[in-house]
Amino acid sequence: MVFLAVGCAVFSEEPLEEKRQPSLFKTGVEYYKAIESDISQDQLLVRAVDVADLDKALLELGGSRIKNWEEIGWYMIEVPSGETTLTFMEKVESYSGILRAEPNLRYELPVENGDDRLLTLDFEENEAVILGEGDYKERLWGMDNINAKDAWNITTGCENVYVAIIDTGVDVNHPEWEDHEIVYGFNATDDGWAGGYLDVHGHGTHVAGTAITHGNTGKIAGVAWDNPLIPIRAMDMTGSIFTDYLIDSVLYSGAVAEFTGNPVVMNMSIGGRGYNLAFKDAIDMALSQGAYLVTSAGNDRKQVVSFPSAYNGVISVAASDGNNEKAGFSTVGFWNSVAAPGTKTWSAYPTYAGLLEPYVYMGGTSMASPHVAGAVALLLSEHPGLDFVEIKSQVEQTAQGAAYTPELGYGVIDVAAMLGELEPVQYGSIYVGSNVIYGLVSIMDQDGNLVTFGATGLSEDHTFQAVKPGVYDVYVSIANEVISGTVTVVAGEEASITLEFLLP
Repeated sequence: MVFLAVGCAVFSEEPLEEKRQPSLFKTGVEYYKAIESDISQDQLLVRAVDVADLDKALLELGGSRIKNWEEIGWYMIEVPSGETTLTFMEKVESYSGILRAEPNLRYELPVENGDDRLLTLDFEENEAVILGEGDYKERLWGMDNINAKDAWNITTGCENVYVAIIDTGVDVNHPEWEDHEIVYGFNATDDGWAGGYLDVHGHGTHVAGTAITHGNTGKIAGVAWDNPLIPIRAMDMTGSIFTDYLIDSVLYSGAVAEFTGNPVVMNMSIGGRGYNLAFKDAIDMALSQGAYLVTSAGNDRKQVVSFPSAYNGVISVAASDGNNEKAGFSTVGFWNSVAAPGTKTWSAYPTYAGLLEPYVYMGGTSMASPHVAGAVALLLSEHPGLDFVEIKSQVEQTAQGAAYTPELGYGVIDVAAMLGELEPVQYGSIYVGSNVIYGLVSIMDQDGNLVTFGATGLSEDHTFQAVKPGVYDVYVSIANEVISGTVTVVAGEEASITLEFLLP
């Protein structure tokens, strides 16, 4: 490992008492580990001081550089024949100038039935229906639960806020998007399929139908109506979703936001195990450019950490049922922000899937997340210029929950309330400075609970977005050494702490 060698630790704050050393800190460190079965067997993501350092290592070790993300300083390399991914990762990290190497992780679609086949899902009740009031309440019950009708009397969106569906693609030839503005479509997989960003599964079209359709067909209506759609395909023709596809998707969305000057609301109904630093760096880059990530919590029923939902700086969405209670499958976690309808969701499906009518029911936190993404697009349409912390705060403070829970976050969203008067921002932030690259950082409350976690970057620091006011213990870990200090967060302000190791 080519982190700077660590000797004795120097605390910039008074060290925490021994009794306050958190029992859950090791659990936080575990979040950074990948499950071997969930990684690409022939690719690595590498962070180097300079590309010349990486190329020097590859010249001696073998392998080749196959993708460059120079804006975040990461590269993807091909593992040479005869090497395993994890053993080659250790060899690469042993070279001078190599800061970090990570597996290219595989991700999943959090759909309730767990079906990952391509365009072969078999659903009932896919007959043609023109929605009357009764059908609306039955099939689009979720829109009633989030108070969408009242929200549409305030705004149906605008052309200056984009919605990016990062998923299996979108059938943009579906009747639901006839005459809808489709912009900047992108295939992030580089698989060479002539269909580009068209849907290879069905999941992405269904998700898009919930987030952003104008309802002119009389068969469905999305939360946002008039915002332009950016269809992005992050599943390849083999049915795989890898970290590099998601990095490309997020960086692309950020670039669109920066180029156009218009915010992009990204929906990512996708999840996987293992904290990937390259992926998080991409999300942070996009956020700084005006692209904001809304993502599904997962379908693990209990507390199981997955990403990107557990990253700081995203909006994680749990799934609710018709009674605004937790859907049985929805993942529990302290990172959940809000909830939205996710059971028996009626939405669009690809026209080329061979169904009688291109609409189906699906369930999962995949279906909950686009309700919130569409709502955030309406929020930015009604209140332009909000930053991420302001967005997250408004979404949460106007939700229907009585109090925060790990099951439903702040509760099921209320879109009409969200579009009303802006609530005072309830969050502050924490800036953690250090003198090491990719030190693992954990934030603990005074009861010893892990609140959020991250890692220092090339600038040897990390900023945690949207942290509730209070007193927190901050831990930085590297090479089995841990240093800590205490910081106080005030709403609307950035707290700062610097923790430095004594280096040789």
